[in-house]
Amino acid sequence: MTARPIAAACMAAALLTAPTLTGCKPADERGLVPVAGRVTLNGGAWPQSGTLYFLPAAAGDASPASPRSTRPGLAEFDTAGGFVAQTRRPGDGLMPGRYRVGVWCWREPPSADTPGEGPAAPEAVRNAATSTLSVDIPPSGTRDLVIDVRD
Repeated sequence: MTARPIAAACMAAALLTAPTLTGCKPADERGLVPVAGRVTLNGGAWPQSGTLYFLPAAAGDASPASPRSTRPGLAEFDTAGGFVAQTRRPGDGLMPGRYRVGVWCWREPPSADTPGEGPAAPEAVRNAATSTLSVDIPPSGTRDLVIDVRD
């Protein structure tokens, strides 16, 4: 084989692998890592499904290398507490960093006929901005994050 076909083959291989190296993602999604796990109430199940709200703990401290690290996220959880976090689309994950976590879950949701039974999560964790719960998301992400909410 001559140098010319070898160079052409190398160029073709580089062009074919370039999209996988850049991630084939829009610029606003680069850096998101997978985050999934379980949230418990006093170590057990929840009375209803609910929502976790992830708010960057230091939104004003975004580094120039990671300007989108201030993006909040959320995750719906089931009564067993299983969740998969998202920033923009279901399952797309979160940016690495520290987050305050807000938890919202009704004991019995209100309806047209009843006022409901109120929130299941303690008041200290209902608002992500003031929540006493926090988590650290590593650069590699996590699929086994456990968040235990205590009354």
